[in-house]
Amino acid sequence: MLVSVIMPAYNAETTIAEAVESVIAQTIEDWELLVVDDGSSDSTAEIVKRYVDKDPRVSLLAQPTPSGSPAAPRNKAMSVAKGRYFAFLDSDDVWFPDKLEKQLRFMKTNRCSMSCTGYLAFQSSIDQPVGYFIPPKETGYAQLLAENTVGCLTMIVDTQQVGSVEFPPCGHEDYALWLDLSRDGERVYGMPDVLAGYRLSDGSVSSNKIRVLKYFWFVYRYREGFGRLRSLVYCLRYAWNARRKYRPIANGSAS
Repeated sequence: MLVSVIMPAYNAETTIAEAVESVIAQTIEDWELLVVDDGSSDSTAEIVKRYVDKDPRVSLLAQPTPSGSPAAPRNKAMSVAKGRYFAFLDSDDVWFPDKLEKQLRFMKTNRCSMSCTGYLAFQSSIDQPVGYFIPPKETGYAQLLAENTVGCLTMIVDTQQVGSVEFPPCGHEDYALWLDLSRDGERVYGMPDVLAGYRLSDGSVSSNKIRVLKYFWFVYRYREGFGRLRSLVYCLRYAWNARRKYRPIANGSAS
């Protein structure tokens, strides 16, 4: 198995079909999709079961009660994943068909252990993006401390190079994991290609700036062990950098 796609899902009945189909539409076929239903009360599980019945590469795991964050379902999926590469996609986001093919080729060419790509930001339809984000060509621990430039929906990790992967149980678990993986010198290589779509939601964690700052404070203060002043400086830097995260779409193009 080449790629394990990790997808947590909670009450995602309106979006999960589009997310799953974007994985099935990939131009490479050597992947498994592990969907973990995090105690949903809607028809999320029933929708995924339809894909499980049609495609043996799709699996459904279940959490009996909601965990409150994507960390636990992601970790559950990774504990049984068979792929060398771990890729992450939430149940309300989408990939473009050549995402895995292009990114894996990039990783092999550059011999890198972690990579991310550009992505569109959209609300109701991927065909009507509101902006886009392009990551830096290369990012290390120091740069990540200043700004999280890794979109989780675009990240691929080579487990043969980085070893075990686990999301910490904290408010901004993906950012905390990127810091863990890069702390000892590993770097994230960024592709300028726009290969995914991130759905903006009023109810998402990232849309609540006050809550996000609290999560960043926790990461800096308690996971990284920084003093109060240094943690405050990093939080303020994050807030400043997040003001204009997405570039505007010009003439219908994100290039």
